[in-house]
Amino acid sequence: GGASITDPTTINGGGGGGSCTGAVPATMASAVQVQSTVTFTWCSATGASQYYLWVGTTVAGSYDITDQNESSALTTAIGGIPNSGKLYVRLWTLTSSWQYIDYQYPLPITTITTVPITVTSSPIGLSVSVDGASCTTSTTTPCTYQWAAGSNHTLAVVTTPQPLNSTQWGFTSWSDGGSVSHTITVPSSATTYMANFTATQYYLTTSVNPTGGGTISPASGWINAGTPIVVTATASNTYAFSSFSVTGGATLSGSGPSPSLTMTAPGSVTANFVVMQTVAAPTFNPGAGSYAGTQNITLSTTTSGASIRYTLNGTTPSETAGTLYSAPFPIGMSTTVKAIAYQAGWVDSSVVSGVFTIASPDFPITVFDSMMNPVDGQHPM
Repeated sequence: GGASITDPTTINGGGGGGSCTGAVPATMASAVQVQSTVTFTWCSATGASQYYLWVGTTVAGSYDITDQNESSALTTAIGGIPNSGKLYVRLWTLTSSWQYIDYQYPLPITTITTVPITVTSSPIGLSVSVDGASCTTSTTTPCTYQWAAGSNHTLAVVTTPQPLNSTQWGFTSWSDGGSVSHTITVPSSATTYMANFTATQYYLTTSVNPTGGGTISPASGWINAGTPIVVTATASNTYAFSSFSVTGGATLSGSGPSPSLTMTAPGSVTANFVVMQTVAAPTFNPGAGSYAGTQNITLSTTTSGASIRYTLNGTTPSETAGTLYSAPFPIGMSTTVKAIAYQAGWVDSSVVSGVFTIASPDFPITVFDSMMNPVDGQHPM
């Protein structure tokens, strides 16, 4: 009679009957016993140049039955196998160095049916745990196993959420309805177990244009999916906010420098600023200088629509300090006039200063006689 096994008990290293997708070291695919001969078949290991087989009956790593080089073969028949006790097999694989996996078979080997099992995730590329070992799923190297029907194995998602493609993915469910960590009993036919994830956060990249034009908040980082937040652009002193540029899954709602942002996929937001124009400095007419009498001072700026404020007491005017200019004003005594021009969305002009010297102040003089009566048109002696 004959019997086969492709999921032996493992006493050192990886699981018996494991993935046949090029794993290193190579894993045993099957062991078929016919009377005193067992035919071993193993999976091809990526980059392997040689395989070696030890078979013994005493302890793991013993080779009282055989110690033979299998070269590049993937199967061999070994005779002299007893029908009781235990059989210890060490399968060596040579890549850049020798590595091995130990297998332990109860004798005689009994028949076990194996089933191809695939463990994956949605989306592809996230990490799951299979019997305590991490496996990152992909379309080219899925997590596939040959497991004995009726055997038990543990599937789990250890880390949640997980980053992938600028998105944080949170675990939601297993395709078989099991909890985040649960034990399965291998069915009799090929089965795929899928860990399902949903996007919980997207990565937002924020920047300003040009550099130094201002700031933007929040800084680059993770944003909760579908939850609106406020993005704020703040201009530097000589810049003005212009617009936002968005890419990817970033969507802005509202206008101005503080709109609402919602993320439906990874994306970016750039705050654009422009250099503000500077208001032309005010000019005096007549210009600063020395005069014999009262002068009517006219202030003007070549910037259309700009306002002017001025002071006559030596203090510095600003957009909020000083007298708002509306018409020419008289100066009848020596005075320093300071003025500034300004306009919303522009840089204020420089403060200009003009010294007006009045040699003969223009104010009335009253002359009194010896009786202290005013005398018009006369000057005191």
